[in-house]
Amino acid sequence: MLDETGKVFVFGRTHDVEQGIRVGRRNNPILKKFFELIGTMKSIDYPIPQQVIFNSDAPVIQKVVASAGLTAMLSKDRKLYLIGGNAYGQCAVSKRDSYVWSPIAASLPDNDIEDVDLGFRHGVALTSKGSVYTWGKGGRGQLGLGSGQIEDVLEMTHVENLPGCAISVAAGFTHTSALLDTGEIFVWGKLQGTKVNRRNGNYEDSSLPRKVVFNSDVKILKMWSGQHHSVALDSNGHFWQYGMLPDTILESSLLPPVVLEQLSNTLDSVARRSSSRMISTPVKVKGLSVDPSKPVDVSVGFHHAFLCGASLKEPLRWDWTLAAVPLSVSNPELADFVQKNTILNISDGWQHTLFQVETR
Repeated sequence: MLDETGKVFVFGRTHDVEQGIRVGRRNNPILKKFFELIGTMKSIDYPIPQQVIFNSDAPVIQKVVASAGLTAMLSKDRKLYLIGGNAYGQCAVSKRDSYVWSPIAASLPDNDIEDVDLGFRHGVALTSKGSVYTWGKGGRGQLGLGSGQIEDVLEMTHVENLPGCAISVAAGFTHTSALLDTGEIFVWGKLQGTKVNRRNGNYEDSSLPRKVVFNSDVKILKMWSGQHHSVALDSNGHFWQYGMLPDTILESSLLPPVVLEQLSNTLDSVARRSSSRMISTPVKVKGLSVDPSKPVDVSVGFHHAFLCGASLKEPLRWDWTLAAVPLSVSNPELADFVQKNTILNISDGWQHTLFQVETR
């Protein structure tokens, strides 16, 4: 959470989600006291926002990105600071530790970082010159550094195989995307390959960037990624969705034909494997268009997405049925909340959603 003065506040499980779950289940008071003494309890369960304290002069932060036990902070002077779990090098400090407690500037010599995003245990950054850098866990190709480099990377490393300048980057759970100034999207990571093993329906991972191919001639202006799927906005104001469907929706009779057609090409009728739920060719969200010259923002969750914008009476929500509906319609329990508040921004996590609002 970022306030107007550039200070950062965190809450929840800020360092290690897995450790937090394990410790949270220990009810023995002696064990609990032991973990408090060794510092483990500092990594979990801040129910009230706590300010992030820097060891030296605190920079003015202009953007904060949070992932599972990992937080990135981008300062106005274009330096990147990270705190959280670092067992896979995801804090980009050139060494591997269990945790990084105090913010440390990531090791990029020029310090000209324009944007940043975080996956589960990896990160991606964009420089002012359009270069893309990745770091952290790389076992599924999510760093985009080629088949010879799928191990963990402890410092920011240049992704050299993009055919142009990037203007935007995004990270999912174990995949990464870059939007080029040509309006093309390139993606890499888990299940992002184009070849399918017909025996088991598995897509291959892609350790190098590959172009996302649309079924029509479009120029993409913006893109956003959630845990397993992504959304893109084209120059005509239309939204497109691609990526992996959740288990729970595969049996749904509400899935549109454009989704079912792609699933039928790879879906094993006996065992519905996770990779068989991939929609690799983007499909258009039905009946939804905006003026692309006006600012809008999308937050992509586990299997749904929200659209916010000043021109909208209230946010819209859609999932893999590709039908966008007002938030108060998708969740009637929020109708009174929507009526009393103007929703400025939405941030969607794995099992939670945050709303930034102004009271009407």
